[in-house]
Amino acid sequence: MTEQQITKAKTRVSQAQAELDRALSSGAPTADLRETLTLAADELRRVQAASLVETGERQAETAKALDAEAVRMASEAALDLTFAVQDLGLVSPPEPALPVSVARALVAAKHQEAEHNAKGAEHEAHLSALRARLTDLSETRGKTIARRAEGHCEPSDGPTLTLLDADIEGVRGLIARTEAEGPGPDRSGVSEWSKQWDQAIARERGAILANVAVQLDGRLAAVLDQIRANGTGPWFRPSAALEAALRSL
Repeated sequence: MTEQQITKAKTRVSQAQAELDRALSSGAPTADLRETLTLAADELRRVQAASLVETGERQAETAKALDAEAVRMASEAALDLTFAVQDLGLVSPPEPALPVSVARALVAAKHQEAEHNAKGAEHEAHLSALRARLTDLSETRGKTIARRAEGHCEPSDGPTLTLLDADIEGVRGLIARTEAEGPGPDRSGVSEWSKQWDQAIARERGAILANVAVQLDGRLAAVLDQIRANGTGPWFRPSAALEAALRSL
């Protein structure tokens, strides 16, 4: 059920109500008009109810897709961390524990950002069409006035200009309302959630590397004990790079 169908149903209700109001004002019969209004209102309720069902189904499908995307993103990031540490060799890195909740928030924010951008593009296209319509009406009015100024008048010019003035005023009002109903600023929070996700990955990478360092420290200590127990040398001396790295911690 599209928004266009709902809009059409609302328009039919408004038109039926307007016709009934005119009949009430003029004293004309209202029975048929009341029936038309009732039918239009019933149709609007039916369309809105169907739209709610479809909206709920779409929201459930979207939530399911976002959950799956968050799990996939967290799994891929964890795998990247594992491969990066495994390249160090000799040790078994712990299983990464990345917050899926942050990944889910980031995925949802990106989805919201995409929807906002799409609505913004649609809104701007609608405004462009209205402005083009206003230009066309203004040009037609200008040409009609210019023709009359040259002495080429037609009997229909009066009603035509009246209608053009009304249309121009109507389109201007529609443009103003459409501008006011724009999607507004993007509040998806993609930048903030991206920052939090990057920080979560960095924290987990740090924790894994610290775990690897502890493993290497223990293995190095065990090797040094065996060197001392062997008693013949050659003896191990830390490299300058190792000493500098330890001092920098």
